[in-house]
Amino acid sequence: MTEAPPTINEAAAAILGELAPEELALLDPVAAGFFGSDSGRDRAVRTALEGRSGDDPVGFDLAGGAGLLAAFLLTVLNGVACDLLTAGVSGQARGWWERRRLRKRLSGAVAPQGSDTPLPQLSSTDAAEIGRLALQLALDSKVEPERAQRVANLITAALTGPAR
Repeated sequence: MTEAPPTINEAAAAILGELAPEELALLDPVAAGFFGSDSGRDRAVRTALEGRSGDDPVGFDLAGGAGLLAAFLLTVLNGVACDLLTAGVSGQARGWWERRRLRKRLSGAVAPQGSDTPLPQLSSTDAAEIGRLALQLALDSKVEPERAQRVANLITAALTGPAR
């Protein structure tokens, strides 16, 4: 019997449990804002792709504030579920203009079942490419390099599923 792929919420919770257990309680409220509001999603995506600091009173601070890793994970995993972050995209998010265009596409996309949308299970090659993009986006957002690498590795693992 094949195990069902994790949902966006399940993958985000697993990654948070390993990297930032203090944010687990924030996942549901952040997900509600992300999937329930265009402005909430735009704020989270802008944070993830532009590395906003905590000076935005209604924003997230990916480098050190509450709910920040949850917002980043939801942005990346929702992008994968909506087929916006796929193999071949990583080279398209290098410059300011490309990141802005990617932000607009990600802000306007909502997975069909919200946080309960199952993630696609990708080949190890495609998942690794998404992981490299996640690493690049995390570093651009001023996440410490070691933590950014761990986030990327866990996203890659979530997209490849259990070993067969």
